[in-house]
Amino acid sequence: MPKQHRFCIIPASILLAMMFFCACGKNSDSPPDAPNSFTWQLMGATYTANQDTAFTSGLGMQPFVIYAGRGTNYLTFNSRFYFFLSSFNPGTYPLTVGISGPNHFQYTHEDGFTWGGGNGTFTITSNSNGKMSGSFSASMTGPPGTQTVTGSFTNMPVKP
Repeated sequence: MPKQHRFCIIPASILLAMMFFCACGKNSDSPPDAPNSFTWQLMGATYTANQDTAFTSGLGMQPFVIYAGRGTNYLTFNSRFYFFLSSFNPGTYPLTVGISGPNHFQYTHEDGFTWGGGNGTFTITSNSNGKMSGSFSASMTGPPGTQTVTGSFTNMPVKP
């Protein structure tokens, strides 16, 4: 074989080897992330949020906020929660009535009633890789009387 043909084969072999190793580096066997969900039970019905997120606020409000709602956008949600917590660290946080405690919430129901929170607990079981999971339970007193609300959330996005 002439010398000039050997020099063409070597670069072509290196190029083929690089393409092989780059193609083999992809792993399509890993499962996709589980979808996020935020559900709650109130007055005998189960509700699922269209949108939910956890974020920190620099607007003079409690610094750790969780929002979940049903509807087309945050201005027209017909049912929505706002939880104000002292931290996003995993743990159980006692919820109090009113807005004076470090951990409280507000709920507006699709029929227009708004509860200013209630006594209960909010539990964060995990918060890692921008996803949070946990549960909550509280007894709320408002215009339709005292109601118990329970719920859970999985892989809720956490935004800085």
